[in-house]
Amino acid sequence: MRSNFSILSEYLRRNITLSIVAKVEEICRKARINRYDVNEIILLRDTLQQKIKIKGARLSRYNEAAKRKKQNNDFCRDQKRFYNKLKETTNDNNHDEPEINKQEFLDFWRNIWKRDPDHEDKIDELPLESILDKTQNLPGFICDRILIDDVIKVIKSTSNWKSPGPEKVHNYWIKYFTSAHKHITKCMNECLTDNKKFPAFLIKGRTTLVFKTGNRLLAETYRPITCLSTLYKIFTNVISNQIYKYCEENDIIHEAQKGCIKKSLGCKHQLTIDAIVLKHAERMKRNLSVCYLDYMKAYDSMPHKWLLQVLKMYKICPKIIQFLEYLMKQWSITINLQNETLGQVNINKGIFQGDGFSSLWFCLGLNPLSMLLEEANLGFRMKVKENNRISHLMYVDDIKLFAENENDLTKLINITKLFSDCINMKFGLKKCAIINIKKGKVSTEPVIINGMSNLEQNEQYKYLGILENNKIDHMKLKSELKEEYRKRVTKLLNTLLNERNMIQAINTWAVPALTYSFGVIKWSETDLEDLDRLTRTLLTKFRMLHPNSCVYRLYISRDQGGRGLSNIKALCMTQEMNMKKKLNHEQNDYTREVFKCDKKYTPLNLSTETEFKTPISQNELKSNWMSKPLHGKYPTSINNPAIDKKSSLEWNKIGYLHPETHGFVSAIQDKVIRTRNYEKHVMKMNDVIDVCRKCKRPGESIEHVMNGCPMLAENVYLGRHNQVAKLIYLELTKQHQLLGNSPPYYKYSPSPVLEQNNIVLYWDRPILSDRSIAHNRPDIIMINKREKYAYIIDIAVPLTHNITKTEAEKITKYEDLKEEIKRMWKLNKVDIVPIVISSEGVISKSLAKHLKTLNIKKSSCQREMQKAALLQTAHLIRKFLN
Repeated sequence: MRSNFSILSEYLRRNITLSIVAKVEEICRKARINRYDVNEIILLRDTLQQKIKIKGARLSRYNEAAKRKKQNNDFCRDQKRFYNKLKETTNDNNHDEPEINKQEFLDFWRNIWKRDPDHEDKIDELPLESILDKTQNLPGFICDRILIDDVIKVIKSTSNWKSPGPEKVHNYWIKYFTSAHKHITKCMNECLTDNKKFPAFLIKGRTTLVFKTGNRLLAETYRPITCLSTLYKIFTNVISNQIYKYCEENDIIHEAQKGCIKKSLGCKHQLTIDAIVLKHAERMKRNLSVCYLDYMKAYDSMPHKWLLQVLKMYKICPKIIQFLEYLMKQWSITINLQNETLGQVNINKGIFQGDGFSSLWFCLGLNPLSMLLEEANLGFRMKVKENNRISHLMYVDDIKLFAENENDLTKLINITKLFSDCINMKFGLKKCAIINIKKGKVSTEPVIINGMSNLEQNEQYKYLGILENNKIDHMKLKSELKEEYRKRVTKLLNTLLNERNMIQAINTWAVPALTYSFGVIKWSETDLEDLDRLTRTLLTKFRMLHPNSCVYRLYISRDQGGRGLSNIKALCMTQEMNMKKKLNHEQNDYTREVFKCDKKYTPLNLSTETEFKTPISQNELKSNWMSKPLHGKYPTSINNPAIDKKSSLEWNKIGYLHPETHGFVSAIQDKVIRTRNYEKHVMKMNDVIDVCRKCKRPGESIEHVMNGCPMLAENVYLGRHNQVAKLIYLELTKQHQLLGNSPPYYKYSPSPVLEQNNIVLYWDRPILSDRSIAHNRPDIIMINKREKYAYIIDIAVPLTHNITKTEAEKITKYEDLKEEIKRMWKLNKVDIVPIVISSEGVISKSLAKHLKTLNIKKSSCQREMQKAALLQTAHLIRKFLN
């Protein structure tokens, strides 16, 4: 899109300047003014046009800089929101918000959350005798007192700036006001004893309706996102952690439920089991009947009576149950839509979403269903002679049933329906589906069970994010995931993020589009290498990676000189290896027989003990990088004992440069810039004559261009040298308060002599003496008249391998001048301070010592000097090649 200023400048140029000048010319002609005056007017018109272009270019540059700053700030502040903005399409951005019926929306959600006494009466009809017999042996969970350690643990785990509730207090303030933690713990214990002491305003939530898909005018197409008060969430998280620990110790949560299990693979665990069962039925030509169940408004449908009864069934502390019951009666939210408040609604049914206990409580509410399905003994047997059956998989409210025939599947569905009806949870029949597999193939016979129809042979169902039918279509899914990954990387590369943020965004937004499939989808080594190659191709297309740069460097961590990009191949291999270890460790009676049948059905191949190939490590990547003849020169130089490796790589670790500039600097360090020497000896272009295009001397290598060309010495190299020197000069002026407001170093021109407060600064000024001295013009001399000492400061930007030699030469070079100054000006001390930083930004260990001598803060000044040297080097090479 065109910027506002470009439109404005075009308007001014066409409609104002030209019209005024045309009228003036017409007047001049009528008045018979001589041609000389008319030419002056034409010159004036051209000057005005040029000024408009200057202003336009300046404003465009400013707009781009402001946009770059805003995007980087937005990314650092809230990555999730930044990614959501990238997902929005042009149509969504330009979409006019429809006029909604507020009362209709409010009534819809009030009906969802209103209490239904008829269904609460049906809870007593549930066949729970066998389940109650099993729970009789539970020891019971007693919570006499909440400990401060439990509260601190929860507070530390909170996100600092997560959206708060109506009280508008972020987690950050509670987390770092540590003196308040003991008082919070005390208040929690008091509230458990006397529930009425819990503040009513903390039990209220703020719910925003977020559109999903479909008709925007229908309330059912919106998802409620609730923000609860920070202290309320901390309290419920403390309770949740204690109840979860009790459930874990007593194996209360059924093995088929993975929705609330900590430190588990969750969806991937269920998808692995699902893939094995489906593939086994196909390979062994078995009969298999499968049903996908989906609840309508699952979280919002479960009655409060049932939620409390479940806690009593599993012998949760009565004090906790009494407290939660008191809170449930107070639950209420304010509904917001399109930045407008619709009204207040009381939550008389369903889970109060948004806190730490809601998911665990909901899973406990469905836990008896798992036990009922298991007792039916109607599941699928991996081996016909075995009695061990797998009847269902659960991930929170996503349920998948398995049976050996239609009749058994019907019985399992009826058990589920009976349980669901009694607790007032209804199936969304549009999202429920059945698959009948006979002798390994999908049956085409139409089947309808309780209003649920079967899938067609070519139709697919999205189960836990993966499309499948009687098996997972790996080829189609890989193609879709690759395209999604390409789109995300392209969107990121079109932004103005800096180098570090760009790589981090690719790692945290683009790569996760693939990682969910690792261990579930069969990615071959070739597929993974193609994905890594796609990333490098896109980076090269957007000029962020030189095509001949070192590939290994791209995947090495930033503090070691690389760019920190995730290696997709290594990431996939690592995840698959870890998944196999974890699943083998977590297997139980419910899944053991399933895992034994995994004979290359999944990428994990769980039935064998074969080890995965070890992914390439960081040490191997660094070793491969250093072993390269050209690429390896830079890592070898920074590992020199005389070089400060950490400081030399600070520019790379911080990543403040534009990705394009960073990629170009990396290419310079990798020695792959297309000079004539590179064309002749590396690219083997025989028709190229290896002669410098400036000085006409043989050997146009990258080192020659950076520091060795005599034609560039007087202006280009000197300009780079002065940019670094001005940083030292300005630091000295700040230190001794010689200037009022220090301008940016790249805009400042130092005066030859600056004197104030008994401090004298010389800039590039020859020192006169009564004896002949060969080198009497250092870059900077600082004299302190009061304390009678001086510093002779000379700056150099040599090649990396010449740093140590240059420092020694500088000290030797000005020894005579040092003695002469000390004698003539009657000083007590004169020190020679060489400031040397290589043209590639490499820093020696002695630089910190020299900066300390000048009493200059090392970190900020050193970083700016490094940046100046790198940017000037990149600029001169671009200019040279063009």
